[in-house]
Amino acid sequence: LPSYNGARKLLGLARIGSFEEMLIHTDIDVAVFLHLYGDVDKVDFYVGGLLERKEVDSKGSGSEELGETFAAVIREQFQRFRTSDRFWYEWQPKLAAFVENRGLQQVIEDNVPGDKSVPMPFMLATAVEDVKCEDSGLSVELGKLGITMAWSVVDARDIRFQFSGPQGNYQWVGVGFGPSSSSMAKADYMVLTFNGAACQVGDFYSADHAVAPVRDPGPPSFASSSCTVANGAFEAVVVRPIGATDSTDRALSLKDPVEYMYAASSSPWPAYHGSTRGGGSISLASGAVTQGGEGSARLRGVWIAHAVVMISLFSFGYPLAVVCAVTFRNSRWGFVAHSLVGELGMGAIVVSVASMAASTSSGVTTHGALGLVVVFGATLLFVLGKSIEHIPGVLRNKVKQVKRVCGYIVLLMAPIVQWLGFRLLIPFASPVLESSPVVWYVPILIVIAIGVGDRL
Repeated sequence: LPSYNGARKLLGLARIGSFEEMLIHTDIDVAVFLHLYGDVDKVDFYVGGLLERKEVDSKGSGSEELGETFAAVIREQFQRFRTSDRFWYEWQPKLAAFVENRGLQQVIEDNVPGDKSVPMPFMLATAVEDVKCEDSGLSVELGKLGITMAWSVVDARDIRFQFSGPQGNYQWVGVGFGPSSSSMAKADYMVLTFNGAACQVGDFYSADHAVAPVRDPGPPSFASSSCTVANGAFEAVVVRPIGATDSTDRALSLKDPVEYMYAASSSPWPAYHGSTRGGGSISLASGAVTQGGEGSARLRGVWIAHAVVMISLFSFGYPLAVVCAVTFRNSRWGFVAHSLVGELGMGAIVVSVASMAASTSSGVTTHGALGLVVVFGATLLFVLGKSIEHIPGVLRNKVKQVKRVCGYIVLLMAPIVQWLGFRLLIPFASPVLESSPVVWYVPILIVIAIGVGDRL
């Protein structure tokens, strides 16, 4: 057998470039594979194939049981079986037309004596609408909303969701399934919108986190849906496919836990929903909740703490350190204040970044990538500041120039990172802070004004 990457090349699939890329969705330490293989191109075909995520999770469609490589092998093998079979029915146009225009009903009628009336073989005698979700015993309370989501599996293709509870002052309620219960990115939503006593159900999709979901552009994904409001309470029923019918749908697993999220608002759809949202991980087969809304709330608490620390540091502490260095550079207390801010900032960065790394499972974002650049720059500033007095005079000026350039980079990038972080978290509704990074540059402009005034 070829190596894992060798097999992928033969199958026309992209090469896996590193152990990190190969193991990103596992708990396996990269060092283990580095010790075993030394080079990613030496990984065994079978081992590499077993490590892959299910094809439907990695590509949005395809096999629900196998990874991309194994699925490609089996897919090609069956295509070869068909192509090499000279008796395959599609090679004979008349036979193909006969087979493709006949269903199970015709087969039974041709072979079973007596009554020939078999309109819909294997169809349930009870209509889907008469099957109550609460009879299945599978349900979950949607946190603070006071709303219950119950569900039952209709057949191998469809699942039925039922939402019920007080309407309150909500103008919309949304429940979605996605890769993560703490991120809107790539999530598939069922949204109930209310207008007085009227209620509608919509199929929506969110391309990215903190971006308002849009209506699914593909054909309707619901087999059926209904919503009624009476005496201040509502009940909605949605029958949707278990699998994905287009690229914006999220396939649901009946074997593994699925990530879900919910939100509601008293403002017209779509609107900010900071105090009425949550999520978790549930088993659609057993109803077990493996991560409830409280876990999501704790995670959000860590993120908010991270935001407070970073905004305090880069919007106030860092500009203060620059002011001390520029305006009071010749005074002892100015130097002490500058150094103290640097030391406190370095400690805050270490604690904040470590807590985020230990508590979040979200994928890489632009905010995270640029944030790491800013953190690296701030760390370099701290190290240079602490060591500059011990550097020989000839080299010291060069180091000072590097430190100054690094400081400007951090100063200019920090507001953009803060703006991106605010848009991801949205701790409170603020169209001004969400709209543009310009307002986040106000502290920087104040520092520049002080510096210019000092020069004049």
